[in-house]
Amino acid sequence: MQADLESLQVRVASLLSTREKSTTPPIFSTKPDLLDERIAIYQANLQAIWTNTLRNAYPVIDQLVGADFFAQLAILYSEQFPSQSGDLHEFGAHFSDFLKDEKSVENFPYFADVASLEWKIHRSYYAADAEAISLNDFLTNAGESASEWSLQFHPAASLFRADVAAVQIYLAHQQTEVQPLEVDLQTSSFALVSRDVWRHQVIELNQAQFTALHALHQGYSLGDALDAAMNIDGNFSVPEALKSWFELGIFTQFVCKD
Repeated sequence: MQADLESLQVRVASLLSTREKSTTPPIFSTKPDLLDERIAIYQANLQAIWTNTLRNAYPVIDQLVGADFFAQLAILYSEQFPSQSGDLHEFGAHFSDFLKDEKSVENFPYFADVASLEWKIHRSYYAADAEAISLNDFLTNAGESASEWSLQFHPAASLFRADVAAVQIYLAHQQTEVQPLEVDLQTSSFALVSRDVWRHQVIELNQAQFTALHALHQGYSLGDALDAAMNIDGNFSVPEALKSWFELGIFTQFVCKD
Protein backbone atom coordinates (compact mmCIF):
# COMPACT_ATOMS: atom_id res chain seq x y z
CA MET A 1 0.00 0.00 0.00
CA GLN A 2 2.83 2.43 0.91
CA ALA A 3 4.65 1.71 -2.35
CA ASP A 4 1.45 2.33 -4.33
CA LEU A 5 0.91 5.66 -2.56
CA GLU A 6 4.47 6.82 -3.23
CA SER A 7 4.19 5.81 -6.88
CA LEU A 8 0.93 7.75 -7.18
CA GLN A 9 2.48 10.84 -5.58
CA VAL A 10 5.41 10.73 -7.97
CA ARG A 11 3.13 10.44 -10.99
CA VAL A 12 0.93 13.33 -9.90
CA ALA A 13 3.96 15.51 -9.10
CA SER A 14 5.42 14.76 -12.52
CA LEU A 15 2.10 15.57 -14.16
CA LEU A 16 1.88 18.97 -12.44
CA SER A 17 5.51 19.84 -13.09
CA THR A 18 5.59 19.24 -16.84
CA ARG A 19 4.84 21.97 -19.35
CA GLU A 20 3.81 19.45 -21.98
CA LYS A 21 0.13 18.76 -22.57
CA SER A 22 -0.80 15.76 -20.50
CA THR A 23 -2.27 12.49 -21.60
CA THR A 24 -4.94 11.08 -19.34
CA PRO A 25 -3.25 8.81 -16.77
CA PRO A 26 -5.19 5.70 -15.81
CA ILE A 27 -5.38 6.99 -12.23
CA PHE A 28 -8.01 9.56 -13.34
CA SER A 29 -11.49 8.78 -14.58
CA THR A 30 -12.16 12.36 -15.73
CA LYS A 31 -12.68 13.00 -19.43
CA PRO A 32 -9.42 14.06 -21.13
CA ASP A 33 -10.47 17.61 -22.12
CA LEU A 34 -11.83 18.40 -18.67
CA LEU A 35 -8.81 16.81 -17.03
CA ASP A 36 -6.43 19.00 -19.06
CA GLU A 37 -8.32 22.12 -17.99
CA ARG A 38 -8.20 21.16 -14.33
CA ILE A 39 -4.57 20.14 -14.41
CA ALA A 40 -3.68 23.41 -16.16
CA ILE A 41 -5.09 25.31 -13.17
CA TYR A 42 -2.88 23.40 -10.74
CA GLN A 43 0.13 23.79 -13.04
CA ALA A 44 -0.40 27.56 -13.22
CA ASN A 45 -0.72 27.79 -9.45
CA LEU A 46 2.47 25.79 -8.98
CA GLN A 47 4.37 27.94 -11.46
CA ALA A 48 3.13 31.07 -9.69
CA ILE A 49 4.42 29.71 -6.39
CA TRP A 50 7.84 29.01 -7.93
CA THR A 51 7.99 32.46 -9.51
CA ASN A 52 6.93 34.37 -6.40
CA THR A 53 9.25 32.36 -4.18
CA LEU A 54 12.24 33.17 -6.39
CA ARG A 55 11.12 36.78 -6.84
CA ASN A 56 11.12 37.26 -3.06
CA ALA A 57 14.69 35.96 -2.86
CA TYR A 58 16.01 37.65 -6.02
CA PRO A 59 14.33 41.08 -6.39
CA VAL A 60 17.30 42.64 -8.21
CA ILE A 61 17.50 39.85 -10.80
CA ASP A 62 13.76 40.32 -11.26
CA GLN A 63 14.33 44.04 -11.96
CA LEU A 64 17.22 43.33 -14.31
CA VAL A 65 15.36 40.89 -16.56
CA GLY A 66 11.74 42.06 -16.17
CA ALA A 67 8.75 40.28 -14.66
CA ASP A 68 7.71 38.21 -17.67
CA PHE A 69 11.19 36.91 -18.45
CA PHE A 70 11.81 36.22 -14.77
CA ALA A 71 8.68 34.03 -14.69
CA GLN A 72 10.07 32.00 -17.59
CA LEU A 73 13.42 31.65 -15.81
CA ALA A 74 11.58 30.45 -12.71
CA ILE A 75 9.85 27.69 -14.68
CA LEU A 76 13.12 26.59 -16.30
CA TYR A 77 14.84 26.63 -12.92
CA SER A 78 12.13 24.54 -11.28
CA GLU A 79 12.51 21.89 -13.97
CA GLN A 80 16.27 21.63 -13.45
CA PHE A 81 16.26 22.11 -9.68
CA PRO A 82 12.93 20.86 -8.31
CA SER A 83 12.20 21.64 -4.68
CA GLN A 84 13.78 19.14 -2.29
CA SER A 85 12.31 20.58 0.89
CA GLY A 86 8.99 21.46 2.40
CA ASP A 87 10.49 24.85 3.24
CA LEU A 88 10.10 27.12 0.21
CA HIS A 89 12.75 29.46 1.61
CA GLU A 90 15.31 26.88 0.46
CA PHE A 91 13.94 26.61 -3.08
CA GLY A 92 16.25 29.18 -4.69
CA ALA A 93 19.53 27.77 -3.37
CA HIS A 94 20.85 26.86 -6.84
CA PHE A 95 19.58 29.86 -8.81
CA SER A 96 23.06 31.34 -9.20
CA ASP A 97 24.36 28.04 -10.62
CA PHE A 98 21.37 27.92 -12.94
CA LEU A 99 22.07 31.42 -14.27
CA LYS A 100 25.71 30.52 -14.99
CA ASP A 101 24.60 27.87 -17.49
CA GLU A 102 21.32 29.29 -18.78
CA LYS A 103 21.77 30.15 -22.49
CA SER A 104 19.14 32.89 -22.53
CA VAL A 105 21.23 35.07 -20.18
CA GLU A 106 24.70 34.12 -21.38
CA ASN A 107 25.32 37.73 -22.48
CA PHE A 108 24.91 38.84 -18.87
CA PRO A 109 27.46 36.77 -16.94
CA TYR A 110 27.23 39.09 -13.93
CA PHE A 111 23.67 37.87 -13.24
CA ALA A 112 25.02 34.78 -11.48
CA ASP A 113 27.14 36.86 -9.10
CA VAL A 114 24.31 39.25 -8.30
CA ALA A 115 22.13 36.21 -7.57
CA SER A 116 24.84 34.75 -5.33
CA LEU A 117 24.85 37.96 -3.29
CA GLU A 118 21.06 38.01 -3.10
CA TRP A 119 21.03 34.43 -1.81
CA LYS A 120 23.39 35.40 1.01
CA ILE A 121 21.02 38.23 1.88
CA HIS A 122 18.06 35.86 1.78
CA ARG A 123 19.82 33.38 4.08
CA SER A 124 20.82 36.19 6.42
CA TYR A 125 17.20 37.20 6.86
CA TYR A 126 16.19 33.69 7.96
CA ALA A 127 19.33 32.85 9.94
CA ALA A 128 19.17 32.02 13.63
CA ASP A 129 19.36 34.85 16.11
CA ALA A 130 22.23 35.30 18.54
CA GLU A 131 23.39 37.97 20.96
CA ALA A 132 26.16 40.13 19.55
CA ILE A 133 29.08 41.32 21.63
CA SER A 134 30.16 44.95 21.81
CA LEU A 135 33.64 46.30 21.26
CA ASN A 136 33.74 47.39 24.90
CA ASP A 137 32.85 43.86 26.08
CA PHE A 138 35.57 42.38 23.90
CA LEU A 139 38.33 44.79 24.93
CA THR A 140 37.36 44.63 28.61
CA ASN A 141 37.54 40.83 28.70
CA ALA A 142 40.38 40.23 26.24
CA GLY A 143 42.55 42.97 27.70
CA GLU A 144 46.06 43.52 26.39
CA SER A 145 46.01 40.17 24.59
CA ALA A 146 43.08 41.18 22.35
CA SER A 147 45.14 40.61 19.20
CA GLU A 148 45.55 36.93 20.13
CA TRP A 149 41.82 36.21 20.19
CA SER A 150 39.64 35.07 17.31
CA LEU A 151 36.12 36.36 16.76
CA GLN A 152 33.17 34.18 15.80
CA PHE A 153 30.64 35.50 13.31
CA HIS A 154 26.94 35.94 13.97
CA PRO A 155 24.82 33.31 12.10
CA ALA A 156 23.30 36.11 10.00
CA ALA A 157 26.69 37.55 8.96
CA SER A 158 28.57 36.43 5.88
CA LEU A 159 31.09 37.72 3.36
CA PHE A 160 30.78 38.10 -0.38
CA ARG A 161 33.36 38.49 -3.14
CA ALA A 162 32.95 38.63 -6.92
CA ASP A 163 35.18 39.39 -9.90
CA VAL A 164 32.49 41.73 -11.23
CA ALA A 165 30.70 44.75 -9.76
CA ALA A 166 27.88 42.66 -8.29
CA VAL A 167 27.79 44.63 -5.03
CA GLN A 168 27.55 47.97 -6.82
CA ILE A 169 24.80 46.61 -9.09
CA TYR A 170 22.84 45.42 -6.08
CA LEU A 171 23.22 48.70 -4.19
CA ALA A 172 22.25 50.72 -7.27
CA HIS A 173 18.89 48.94 -7.22
CA GLN A 174 18.10 49.79 -3.59
CA GLN A 175 17.10 53.38 -4.36
CA THR A 176 13.65 54.62 -5.34
CA GLU A 177 15.14 55.22 -8.78
CA VAL A 178 17.90 52.92 -10.01
CA GLN A 179 21.21 54.77 -9.89
CA PRO A 180 23.66 54.66 -12.82
CA LEU A 181 26.61 52.35 -12.26
CA GLU A 182 29.75 54.42 -11.72
CA VAL A 183 32.29 51.59 -11.99
CA ASP A 184 33.31 49.20 -14.73
CA LEU A 185 31.37 45.92 -14.69
CA GLN A 186 34.64 44.01 -14.51
CA THR A 187 35.58 45.64 -11.19
CA SER A 188 35.97 43.19 -8.32
CA SER A 189 33.54 43.77 -5.48
CA PHE A 190 33.42 42.86 -1.80
CA ALA A 191 30.67 43.06 0.80
CA LEU A 192 29.66 42.17 4.32
CA VAL A 193 26.10 40.89 4.68
CA SER A 194 24.54 41.19 8.12
CA ARG A 195 21.20 41.74 9.84
CA ASP A 196 20.08 44.50 12.16
CA VAL A 197 17.32 42.79 14.18
CA TRP A 198 15.19 41.90 11.14
CA ARG A 199 16.54 44.18 8.39
CA HIS A 200 19.42 42.97 6.26
CA GLN A 201 22.45 45.17 5.64
CA VAL A 202 24.86 45.04 2.72
CA ILE A 203 28.06 46.94 3.46
CA GLU A 204 30.43 47.46 0.57
CA LEU A 205 34.03 46.67 1.55
CA ASN A 206 37.41 47.37 0.06
CA GLN A 207 39.89 44.55 -0.44
CA ALA A 208 41.76 45.21 2.81
CA GLN A 209 38.56 45.17 4.89
CA PHE A 210 37.39 42.00 3.18
CA THR A 211 40.75 40.30 3.71
CA ALA A 212 40.70 41.02 7.45
CA LEU A 213 37.13 39.85 7.90
CA HIS A 214 37.71 36.77 5.77
CA ALA A 215 40.69 35.84 7.93
CA LEU A 216 38.57 36.24 11.07
CA HIS A 217 35.82 34.14 9.49
CA GLN A 218 38.41 31.43 8.84
CA GLY A 219 39.38 31.40 12.51
CA TYR A 220 42.57 33.45 12.43
CA SER A 221 43.43 35.71 15.36
CA LEU A 222 42.50 39.36 15.29
CA GLY A 223 46.17 40.33 15.10
CA ASP A 224 46.81 38.11 12.07
CA ALA A 225 43.65 39.36 10.38
CA LEU A 226 44.60 43.01 10.86
CA ASP A 227 48.16 42.34 9.67
CA ALA A 228 46.76 40.82 6.48
CA ALA A 229 44.68 43.95 5.89
CA MET A 230 47.63 46.29 6.47
CA ASN A 231 49.75 44.29 4.04
CA ILE A 232 47.24 45.32 1.38
CA ASP A 233 46.61 48.86 2.58
CA GLY A 234 49.24 50.60 4.66
CA ASN A 235 46.69 53.26 5.62
CA PHE A 236 44.19 50.73 6.95
CA SER A 237 42.63 52.19 10.11
CA VAL A 238 42.34 49.53 12.82
CA PRO A 239 40.25 51.64 15.28
CA GLU A 240 37.82 52.65 12.55
CA ALA A 241 37.47 49.09 11.29
CA LEU A 242 36.88 47.59 14.72
CA LYS A 243 34.36 50.28 15.63
CA SER A 244 32.31 49.75 12.46
CA TRP A 245 32.39 45.91 12.63
CA PHE A 246 31.25 45.72 16.22
CA GLU A 247 28.56 48.35 15.66
CA LEU A 248 27.14 46.11 12.94
CA GLY A 249 26.81 43.33 15.53
CA ILE A 250 28.57 40.69 13.46
CA PHE A 251 30.47 38.96 16.29
CA THR A 252 28.97 36.75 18.97
CA GLN A 253 31.94 35.17 20.76
CA PHE A 254 35.69 35.51 21.12
CA VAL A 255 38.12 32.68 21.76
CA CYS A 256 41.81 32.85 22.66
CA LYS A 257 43.87 31.13 19.97
CA ASP A 258 46.36 29.96 22.59
